[in-house]
Amino acid sequence: MTGARDTLPFDRARAALADAWRLMGVRPMGHQEAFALTMLTRPIVRGVGEHHSGLVMAAQAAATAWTTLHGDESPVLLLAGTGRAAAIRSMTMGKVHTLHAALEYDARRGTWGRHAGRPLQAGLVVLADSYMLDEAMLMALVKACPDSLLTMITLPGEESILPSFGCTFRTDAAMRSDLAPA
Repeated sequence: MTGARDTLPFDRARAALADAWRLMGVRPMGHQEAFALTMLTRPIVRGVGEHHSGLVMAAQAAATAWTTLHGDESPVLLLAGTGRAAAIRSMTMGKVHTLHAALEYDARRGTWGRHAGRPLQAGLVVLADSYMLDEAMLMALVKACPDSLLTMITLPGEESILPSFGCTFRTDAAMRSDLAPA
């Protein structure tokens, strides 16, 4: 399995994403393409933007590209903060697990079954609707992903709820920059 938060070289990530966008039948907007590239080339990313569905679509493309490059050797794990959010995201993204189920939360003991000593076996972890997590849940997720690339998707205004980890990619800023299509 790919380890130690291995990222992809930029050119390889860009080529894999181009294939993923073609497979999806989507012509990405500049901010979607930039976010998907950021997901594959940075160890921990939090996407914040006004167009949540655009971030989710970029996450789908990154997941497709990752699977194409790594196959079953380094799987993709899609997560959501609640059961309802997981059910809704599963309609468009494939199988989405709740954070509690993926981290094997034991409510009686108040402990997480997945942690640094027993990490998630995934190369790329994507958490949609990360604003639903409190700081303890977020820290449990980060600790359970020592060898995974981790992406969290957040709506604008909600980024102040969570502490900042690694790179924060703001799609609203990207839309106003040279990353946006003309």
